[in-house]
Amino acid sequence: MKPINIVKIGIAVCLISVLSFTAGCVNDDLSVCGMTIVFKYTNNMAGVDKYDTDVKNVNLYIFDENGTFIDEYRILSNSVKLNLMPGTYDFVAWGNLSDGYVMPELRAGVSKLDTLMLSLKRESNEITQFPKPLFYGNIMRKDVRGDMIAGQVDTIDLIKDTKYVRITTFGLPPDESEYACGISSLSATLKFDNTVTGLDVLDYKPQVAQSDTAKWFVSAFALTREYGTNPSAAGPTNAQLRVHYVPRAEQVFERELYPLLFAIAGSSTDAMIRRDTFDITLLFDWAGATVDISVADWEGSDGNSGLLGL
Repeated sequence: MKPINIVKIGIAVCLISVLSFTAGCVNDDLSVCGMTIVFKYTNNMAGVDKYDTDVKNVNLYIFDENGTFIDEYRILSNSVKLNLMPGTYDFVAWGNLSDGYVMPELRAGVSKLDTLMLSLKRESNEITQFPKPLFYGNIMRKDVRGDMIAGQVDTIDLIKDTKYVRITTFGLPPDESEYACGISSLSATLKFDNTVTGLDVLDYKPQVAQSDTAKWFVSAFALTREYGTNPSAAGPTNAQLRVHYVPRAEQVFERELYPLLFAIAGSSTDAMIRRDTFDITLLFDWAGATVDISVADWEGSDGNSGLLGL
């Protein structure tokens, strides 16, 4: 009988023990398994996963526990496998990035988390084209372990940053085409946590449809990030809804936008995040110097002595 080589067995056992202790999960090529991130989008009014139909791609940014940039992934499916060593990481994801958005150039090992910002591409702070639907999600201060046999799986459930607002206006004078509806907002630049910097004012210009008899016109807007600083906070962008008489550059109506959107959402923070379409009706009463506002089941009236012709 061939004698057993006790020395070789001992070395093999030690090697297996070291690998198990340091990595836990090891791929066939002896690289660590790291983690898998799965993306979904259930934060919508239907409450079902619409990722495959609504999200075309995701840019994932990875930072270490010191907030230093490690890597970026462009993901065209609903998941990505990351070969990361055990440690603590921050993951920031934006979905559907296009040439309508501006991102910084990050340098691995140099750039910091607070330099990751997204801005709307614009000229003279005016947004004349509808921004493409934008999505956001993150996993912050996540411990990636090395002791899980099949690797680690985590999920990012995205939220939709783009809101569509339609303003229907009745009761303006016959020269209604000389009036313009606009929305100003501080949502020009978003930080890594999806809050606004509040430094730049955007003027959103609408797509307009008008009735043949000039009795009404509709102004449609696509806005970015109009649902609160975080899921429990409100009104960080200070968005204002305005109507102007263009020939004299005079303002005939102004109202803070966020309370109107929040009323449409049933004063529900969760519904405010999930809902992406909002309809507001303005009925101008020139004789009574008021503007009746109708949103969903809520109605209000603003006295406005600044109405033209009064």
